[in-house]
Amino acid sequence: MKYKDKGKTGNGSQANLWVMGLLITDIGVRLPLPRRSYHTKEYAKKHRLKYRSQIDIMVEMLSRLPISENVELIVIADSFFESKKLDTICKTRGFTYITAVDSHRCLADENGKNNGQHLVSLFDSLLPNAFEKITLNRNNEQFSSYRRSSRHKKQRTYYASKKILNIAKLGKRCVVFSKKLKVNGRSKSFSNKVLLTNNDQLTAKQIIELYELRGEIELYFKELKSYLHFTEYNFEDFKACERWVDIVLITFLFLEYIRLQKLRHSKSSKEKSYLMSARTLQMIEVIRAEVNKGNVFYLQKSMKSPEGRRHLIKTLSKFKLVA
Repeated sequence: MKYKDKGKTGNGSQANLWVMGLLITDIGVRLPLPRRSYHTKEYAKKHRLKYRSQIDIMVEMLSRLPISENVELIVIADSFFESKKLDTICKTRGFTYITAVDSHRCLADENGKNNGQHLVSLFDSLLPNAFEKITLNRNNEQFSSYRRSSRHKKQRTYYASKKILNIAKLGKRCVVFSKKLKVNGRSKSFSNKVLLTNNDQLTAKQIIELYELRGEIELYFKELKSYLHFTEYNFEDFKACERWVDIVLITFLFLEYIRLQKLRHSKSSKEKSYLMSARTLQMIEVIRAEVNKGNVFYLQKSMKSPEGRRHLIKTLSKFKLVA
């Protein structure tokens, strides 16, 4: 998300933003990570702040993540964060990472030096029989519980080739060349993606399915914008923007907390089924229903006695009601 500094426009404008993440558990619990602010070099210099790149901020986020050693953590990132720094922090903390390969990432020669050949260029040299067909649907997805939805995506078809390659600055890493089949009416096409991971024990199917979970991040931002008014602010001070973002994330966390509390104490199988897949919009509706229920209870209680009715009329007279 971007914030433009006051007083500059066009090519000279400054764009501050936030690096954010979402922690998803194997039962679909969604925990927003604290936002970390990125400042442009100009803004950092003006406010006497130490400049840090977005990748540096991402590394700090992962280094401070309170995860026990016996918990397996898989970091899913797009190609922007694919770097030696990501590889190093995950190695230090024992995390698995899966990321789309940066288009400039090259292979290494026998001495480990960059040989100038871009990794993505290997797509053209792979023969058709090098790819295995992978079909994903609601019946065979290993990580469907992370999605927390009763309505999975429709069937997806991939063709994948898993290789162990010597990567410049990284060493030997597991690479998956993936082709996703897209069907539009009678026409068929493929979209290519090269995925990189430090865990060669994962199968090509597991790597692809796990990387698909990156879509949960996009959905997370969509929910923040659509239902919690994440981008509906108009501040001239960047610190005020930061406070607004914090409030939105706390609200998201509160809704998740309420969902888990209700799920824990619910005795209705129908209610549990609803809460298991409930997301932001559904939880907002749950809160509204609770508020309306409380208001109805208050009205019923007030109407039982003359004193209560007088108090109710006095309370309602303070509000401007429109029919």
